[in-house]
Amino acid sequence: MIWLIVNHLKLFMHKNNSRYGGISLIFLCIFLGACVTISPQKKLADSYHEWKGTPYILGGAGKNGIDCSAFVQIVMDDQFGIELPRVTTDQIRSGRRIRKGRAATGDLVFFQTGRRTLHVGIMIDQNRFMHASTSQGVTISSINQSYWSDKYIRARRLY
Repeated sequence: MIWLIVNHLKLFMHKNNSRYGGISLIFLCIFLGACVTISPQKKLADSYHEWKGTPYILGGAGKNGIDCSAFVQIVMDDQFGIELPRVTTDQIRSGRRIRKGRAATGDLVFFQTGRRTLHVGIMIDQNRFMHASTSQGVTISSINQSYWSDKYIRARRLY
């Protein structure tokens, strides 16, 4: 489709040899720019770079400190327009359940980190997830690390 538009524009510019060809070219550039989609990986990478190192604060929801569920809620809304509940116990019911081995970019992963404590992160690829860690702040971890692997309980797909 884009090829067809470009060729028609070239033909129009050649036949008319006018100042309108330049204007048409500007509109084409705007149109093509609007057609470009940003990959989920890029969106999540942008969010990670924006939040990286933000300290963990239970109940926090900003750059001075954030907890895991607020981080996930903000990133999913900002990058994908997906609204989530504020707390992990409600987020774990969002979307549909998927197997651990099928978790992909953008899926939520949940962990039982304490007797009654849940933790949530967002998968960025098949093996890694980003999250607000109590010890490191916003960071990236491997789901295959023994700590996280032992505490893994569920993955959810929101789309």
